[in-house]
Amino acid sequence: MARERGERAKPVTGTIDGAFEEGKDEAICLKDEIVEWKDNMEANSMEAMPKYDEVSEAADALESGTDSLESLEVPECLQGVEVTYTVDTRRKAQSRNGRMGNALSALDAAKAGAEAWLEDNEELEFIPEDERDPEETDMTYPTEEEVSEREEQRSAVEEFINELENAYGELEGVNFPGMY
Repeated sequence: MARERGERAKPVTGTIDGAFEEGKDEAICLKDEIVEWKDNMEANSMEAMPKYDEVSEAADALESGTDSLESLEVPECLQGVEVTYTVDTRRKAQSRNGRMGNALSALDAAKAGAEAWLEDNEELEFIPEDERDPEETDMTYPTEEEVSEREEQRSAVEEFINELENAYGELEGVNFPGMY
């Protein structure tokens, strides 16, 4: 059966940690393919060819981006948080560029989910009992431990976002060489 017109991207609902792992795994798979291609060219003394330069440049960018991703962990407070992203399902999406597009979509969803978590979990402020408004009897005040825990969570999420942005920038700029 032929595909319906417009059936190019399918929405995927998952979690921040799942989207991150999916994007990371695809980027690593692409890196492995390009590094293998580069190694094969070196084994056949093809370093002087212009194609080698293209392959080597792509391999370097992929290695840099995936190294960042491999050392990155999703903070515990983000695990299980739901996100939605799109995956291109066309045959053309099976190319390296299409696969990288899908990986970047998943990584971008993880980043957007982390940013949304930051917005929803604002900083808390500890107010000592002697400074609390006695008129506010139904107000609950966060404890020092709750404030400290939130600060640690927010710091971990901000670091995750920054590292993910750096890796994304490296991967987004990869120019996959054609076969010829």
